[in-house]
Amino acid sequence: MEISYDSEPSDRKTIEAMKLTNEFASNPIIHFGAFDHNNVGDWIYPILWRKLTGYETAICGLTARQMPEYATMAIDSADSSIPVLVGGGDLLGSTSLYDFFKLPKWPAECGEGFRLKRKAVYASVGVPHSTSQSINGWIWARDYHSALNLPKWPDIVAPDMAVLSSKAFPVAESKQQVALVQSAFVSSETVPAIKQLMKEYEVQLISTTAWAGDAEAMSPVALALGLTVTVVPTVMELVSRIATAALVVAASMHANILAFSYGVPHLFPPTPFMSKIPGFLEVVGLPQHLALQSWKECDPARCISDPVLRERAQRMTLTAVKETVKALRIM
Repeated sequence: MEISYDSEPSDRKTIEAMKLTNEFASNPIIHFGAFDHNNVGDWIYPILWRKLTGYETAICGLTARQMPEYATMAIDSADSSIPVLVGGGDLLGSTSLYDFFKLPKWPAECGEGFRLKRKAVYASVGVPHSTSQSINGWIWARDYHSALNLPKWPDIVAPDMAVLSSKAFPVAESKQQVALVQSAFVSSETVPAIKQLMKEYEVQLISTTAWAGDAEAMSPVALALGLTVTVVPTVMELVSRIATAALVVAASMHANILAFSYGVPHLFPPTPFMSKIPGFLEVVGLPQHLALQSWKECDPARCISDPVLRERAQRMTLTAVKETVKALRIM
């Protein structure tokens, strides 16, 4: 199923109430993030922001680059007089945290991490480690772990913006008996666990974080199972695949957030500890057991798909988006 980011939102009144297109046409903003050098989870933010708010933005990354759905310009080339929206993503770490991405020379506009040297609005941002560095601007932290890692409490705490994906990109109710599996962290338990899933589902191995080597890591698993690993090239294809799946087992946080948004049962397979995973589960009210400690625990019966939790999370995030718009207006 193809999903266009020009699809009509399902919650028309809510979305239209947030649109301020005429004002934004004469008052543009810059939207900056890891859009050009990270995974498809990060690529969704500019598309989602525009869809939710009608806000036309100049999209900036670390460099100028043509992405599948849009082009980025280098943040160092951006007009310093235009207000800046930063995020989302796990952006407020130290610069050294991003070294393994093999990034280009760090922009002059940035201090540590993706903190801009000028005042900005930080939306749906994660803070992976405790920091004492102050941040010049308004902050929406995407979970309580991130909030506690900041030197002072952020302006708002609400789930990641991507929990609103199902409102922005609605799909027909046509679930397929497909289980999507993704992980860069495989073990001797991985193949037996997936074989169990194959008794109930058509298992599809997908790569959403090619920069982190998940396709390469899953190749031996694919060979053992007689499957192939599909690299998901665009965020809208990822949305389409997840929205129509019956189960998602993915180390990718945004694959899980998208599954949550569309009411698809989901699990995190075993990963090295990342605070963003328990942070996401906590802020939306899901139990921590959805982050598996072992592939042997990979049982769809453990999943929780609760529309009440989803509606609550989406209300919190819609409020955060509205507050972000207010913060941008007074920049």
